[in-house]
Amino acid sequence: MLCLAGEHIDYSGYGVLPMAISASTYILASLHDTNEIVFQNINTAFRAHTYKFCDNWIGSKKPEWFHYFLCGWKGVLRRLNMLPKGMNVLVHGTIPTGAGLSSSSSLVCAAALVTLALHTGRDFDIINKVQI
Repeated sequence: MLCLAGEHIDYSGYGVLPMAISASTYILASLHDTNEIVFQNINTAFRAHTYKFCDNWIGSKKPEWFHYFLCGWKGVLRRLNMLPKGMNVLVHGTIPTGAGLSSSSSLVCAAALVTLALHTGRDFDIINKVQI
């Protein structure tokens, strides 16, 4: 479990009282030999998606759940100057969306960690949490 609690200001300029909660984001992932990431979510409210690798993905004006994964994925690949590998990704989260508990940030961080592990074959000693 990764604890991201820290003092900060929210997007409206208000102070935040950080605390640990038991809700989490879980990712089950594996590599495969295609140039795509196949996304599935346990929660059927979030649609499945297949992302084909390209260099022109710059985000989205109306992000969907898998875009948050792509942010963490792309950040790690850029940081380590690595080429992407095909992945199967299954996500489950217990952090309520839209509740101000940073479910999207949790998904970005979890994606970065799973990308790091699958693309390097190593534990998280290759890069520290601050660098992520």
